[in-house]
Amino acid sequence: MSIEQMEYMLALEQEKKISYAARRCFISQPALSQQLAKIEKELGTSLFSRQNNEYVPTEEGRLLLDSFQKILYIYHSALHDLERLHSVSEKCITLGMPTLRAATLYAYIYSRFRHQFPGYDMRLLEIPVTSTLEKLEEQKIDFGLFSPYQQIPEALQDYCSYHSVGDEELVLIAPKGHRLALASSEDHRMDIRVLGNETLALYPPGYIVRNLVEVYLKKYHIACRAIINFKSVSTIFQFVKQNLALSIVPYTFAANDPDLAIIHLNPLMTQEIGCLSPSQYKGSEIESAVIQLFKEAFQNATVK
Repeated sequence: MSIEQMEYMLALEQEKKISYAARRCFISQPALSQQLAKIEKELGTSLFSRQNNEYVPTEEGRLLLDSFQKILYIYHSALHDLERLHSVSEKCITLGMPTLRAATLYAYIYSRFRHQFPGYDMRLLEIPVTSTLEKLEEQKIDFGLFSPYQQIPEALQDYCSYHSVGDEELVLIAPKGHRLALASSEDHRMDIRVLGNETLALYPPGYIVRNLVEVYLKKYHIACRAIINFKSVSTIFQFVKQNLALSIVPYTFAANDPDLAIIHLNPLMTQEIGCLSPSQYKGSEIESAVIQLFKEAFQNATVK
């Protein structure tokens, strides 16, 4: 069995539908179906069963897929080691984080890290938090922002460590002059129940912030007039500024936008932000320094 075939099977596990997995792997759906049949024939067992038009791993499949993931991690690690061996700039640390996070964190971390470790370079890979685990596994990054609300597959738990960086408040944002903005003040928290009958522009279902918001809406029996879904925070901001909706976002995303009013909610709504590091840095001076700089940068960015 080839590395490529293992990647096909892991894609099918994650996407659950063969058409989605084929698109992700840049092959046709019939070709992926043929690969699945070929692998199952070679192994003498079924890797997946069909449930509600989705591919779900069998007990044997789960065991084999976990092994595939471990093999791919070792494979990508070996490739990364070869790249580092032939790299002109061997001493380089790559951080992974979303663009908006990088805007408030990276310059702080970069300048202090280079001062503390003058023999090292530091680079940035702008990725969503949901891609951190994948990029870490592929050795594309050395450290990356991560949410504890995501699960680390058991097969990778021995290869990476999670470190809490801090807690960040989620705030309500409105256009300047909005009635809720005028009714709030810096030292006063507005009851979350004011969101009843309001239109919200939020991240789509499945996004971490969206999931947290929905927990609070359900807990306090809040029925919004409508919820509009956008993947882009820039689009969310534009809808809010045009007075088409309100939104709930991480404080640091909106803190420096002069056209937005920040309204602190009661009860306090927060999310934990963390960082993942690979096992080769465990207990090292580099790991300690990067994690501490993440904490300092995050604290500095969230000071109101």
